[in-house]
Parts: sequence; structure tokens; C-alpha cells
Amino acid sequence: GMREAEQHAVRLDEMAPAVFEAALNFMYTGSCELDEESLPALLEASARLQVLSLQQAVVAALKERLNAETALNLWSLADSLTLPDLTGAAIEMALKQFKTIASQTALLLEATHAQLCTLVADDKLTLPDEEAVFRAIQFWVDGQRTPLPEADLLSLLRPVRFACMAREFVQNYVRVWPPLRTVDGQDLLIEALFAVGGPPKPRRGFKTSIVWQVHHATFGDDCGGGGHVLSSHHSRRC
Repeated sequence: GMREAEQHAVRLDEMAPAVFEAALNFMYTGSCELDEESLPALLEASARLQVLSLQQAVVAALKERLNAETALNLWSLADSLTLPDLTGAAIEMALKQFKTIASQTALLLEATHAQLCTLVADDKLTLPDEEAVFRAIQFWVDGQRTPLPEADLLSLLRPVRFACMAREFVQNYVRVWPPLRTVDGQDLLIEALFAVGGPPKPRRGFKTSIVWQVHHATFGDDCGGGGHVLSSHHSRRC
């Protein structure tokens, strides 16, 4: 009826003319031409117009063009349109190209909290070492317009393998970072460094790992009571 038609109506004035023309050409001829920058808009149009064949064609084209510059935005778009195939491809590209993403301010700050949590928790994250993982998180957190809630900060940091870092880096950079100088922040760090079962394995592709030796003593001068002294040495992976 009329109500059903109104519910499924698509507002064409919200669609760029070139995008609508490309979608229309595809529906009539099975092909269309459009500049690469407009492919995400064409994907949205295909979803709104419910043209599955066009959607599949655009997803294939976007997957072929995935790179460090497009991975995060296409990941967000794919999530919003519930396209798991494109989401998975974008995540894999972001993991593979994270060294490039982390080195460019604008790219790194495009990441959402959920995206960054997913990336730093993945064993395939590509960076030189675990120190670089922390640096990327630190830069992203410090670059937010509003302070990150502590719960969100801790969820970002829990997957970080602090025990794979050099002792001097932990002492001189991690412990003194203001967002971590809270009771919960220091607890997270201590638990990560002295977890039962020994240090975690380094991520895939990391060339060195750290073996921690724990001696009962004091962990800093501001954590209250006993703790641990940190010492470590590098071991080359086979």
C-alpha cells in the first residue's frame, strides 16, 4: 500500500548526480564508469537502491583498491552497511599497513576506538616492535579532542604486550605517561609485566622478544608498598 511505498522510498536529492547516473547505467547495461573517489558513495547508493549486483561489483572494485589511506574509512563504511567481506578485507589491510597508518597523523586519528582496539589486539599487527604499538596508542589518545574515559583507555592497553618491551622504555616512557598514572593504570601495567605463566609471545613478524626476570623489591616510588624491580634481556626469535 501507500504506507509501504513511503517506507521504501529513496530520496534521490541526497545522492550525487554522477553517482545516481552510474547506478542507473549499471541497472540498464550491467556496467558503469565513475571516478575512484566516488566508489564509496556508489556503494552506499547500491545499498539504498537495493541493487545487489551493483553492490557486489563495487565491493570487488574497492577491495582491489584497498591501501593504507583507504582501509580505515572503508572499514567504517562496510560496518555501517553490514558487509562482512569488505570489513574483513579492510581489517587485513589495516593490519598489514599499520606501520604506514601509524606514521601519518591524519590517518592514525581517523581510527575509531573500536578499530584501534581490534588492531592492537591482533597478533598480525605490523610494526617494528611492541614499543611502537604503545607509541601509536599514546599518540592516538593524546590526539583526541576530549579526554578518553579511563575504561576506554584500559581496553586499548590491555592487549599491549608490555613484557615484550625493553625495561628502559617501560620505566622512562610507559610508567610516566599521565593517563597511566592512576591506580587502575598502574595495576594493569603490573599485571601485564608479571603475569602468571611468564611473558607473552611476541607478535608475528617481530624479530626480537624480551624475557623478563622478576625480583621482589619495589615498583617505583609512588605505587604504595611492595612491588617488583624490572630487568630483562633480548632473545632472538628462531
